[in-house]
Amino acid sequence: MIYESFSILSVENFLHDSELLTINSILSTFEKSNKVEFGKYSVHTSDKYSTKELSLAFEPNGRYEINNLPENVEAILNKALRRNLNSIKQIFPKVKRALPWNFLVYSENQFCNSHVDYVYKTETNETVYCGIGVVIASPICGGEFYIETSGSKNYINDGKVGPNMNYTSERFKEMKRTKWTADQPKGTAVIYGTQTIHGTNPVIKGKCKKIISWLSG
Repeated sequence: MIYESFSILSVENFLHDSELLTINSILSTFEKSNKVEFGKYSVHTSDKYSTKELSLAFEPNGRYEINNLPENVEAILNKALRRNLNSIKQIFPKVKRALPWNFLVYSENQFCNSHVDYVYKTETNETVYCGIGVVIASPICGGEFYIETSGSKNYINDGKVGPNMNYTSERFKEMKRTKWTADQPKGTAVIYGTQTIHGTNPVIKGKCKKIISWLSG
């Protein structure tokens, strides 16, 4: 068992105010010129389900989701990661770098259902230990990131996380869970182990804009 893959950490001021201003300015233009089609791209992958089916299971009301961010945005984010890496290593000691960053926008009534990412290997055989999410623009109400815990043997049994811990599974939907919601300010990074159950609450008013990635080593 990789114990840190069940951990969670916050890094306050992961992004400085000046960095937030720059990223928001660049991505505002980027968002306007890069339209997305629901179900065409997803950070979630599966050998069993299509991208469209995964989008319907994870974000049934949609969300703006895009990778291949501008190089200057990637550079700011990777610089922030290097600056804060020692803090992150206190909980996730083996992480070294971030995978390519993704830009998400949740509009009103949009959300991400609860799910587990699972520990996995990159193409260069590095282990992915945790995800990272940074809010760059907060909604007026809703859109909070959350973690869920559960004592169910369907979740963790003999030190292993059960399969299909997401909304493609009726057993997962019915599994009893306890929700822990984050009050996450702009610029704060929440880092969550890849075997945690996590998701995003519906946005009630406004838009939630965030950057996400996964950390490997």
